[in-house]
Amino acid sequence: MLINQLNEKEREIIQKVFLASVNGPFFEDWEFSTLIGMERNQLTNLLESWPNYNDKDDDVLFNAIHNCIGNLLYYPHKKEQLFNQMVSAGEKELNNLLEKINLLKEKDKNERE
Repeated sequence: MLINQLNEKEREIIQKVFLASVNGPFFEDWEFSTLIGMERNQLTNLLESWPNYNDKDDDVLFNAIHNCIGNLLYYPHKKEQLFNQMVSAGEKELNNLLEKINLLKEKDKNERE
C-alpha cells in the first residue's frame, strides 16, 4: 500500500493538504470534483480515516494526493499565504513529495505487470 511507504512527516503533510483542500477557501464547490477527482465529502471521508486509510485501490489515494497538492500549488486561487500557513510545507518539499509518490506509483504498477 502506498501509505505504508510514506514516513510520518509525509503523512502529516498529506493530512494538512487534505484539510486545506476540504476546509480551506481554495476550491469552490462547483469545481471541486473537477479539480480533485472526487466530491468534497469523499475527500472528507478519506481524511476522517487518515492515516489508517485502508483501500486496496491505491489509485484513489494516489489521485487524491496528486490532485490536491497539484491544485493547491498551481491553481490560481490567489491564497498562497494562507495555503502556506495551513500546510506548513514549501513548494520544493511538496514537489519532492509528489515526485516520491509518482515513483512509488510507477514501481507498484511495474510490480503488478
